[in-house]
Amino acid sequence: MREQRAGSWPITDDLPSLREQVYRPAARTGLEGQRLEDLVLAFSEAASNVLEHAHGRGSVTVWHSATDVVVEVTDHLGRLTPGHRHRPRSPLHARSGYGLWLMG
Repeated sequence: MREQRAGSWPITDDLPSLREQVYRPAARTGLEGQRLEDLVLAFSEAASNVLEHAHGRGSVTVWHSATDVVVEVTDHLGRLTPGHRHRPRSPLHARSGYGLWLMG
């Protein structure tokens, strides 16, 4: 698989533009429908967590091949880690905590 970097951008509060920058290369790989929407939603949650918990200090990098896409969100403060993707769902009455579960 020959990967190409589609781009790398800082996380900003312009989430609509960032979602579009993730959507376009993912769609070019053939990802569509619910899987594409789920990828963009998971990215948006990760970016929102960077804005809220890491003071906006983070970046997104998108890599793709003809058939695969990787979206890497980096929290420059180190608060969002790969281990967070296995977080159990929060109770239904919880005010927050669904973002990390959703990303998983």
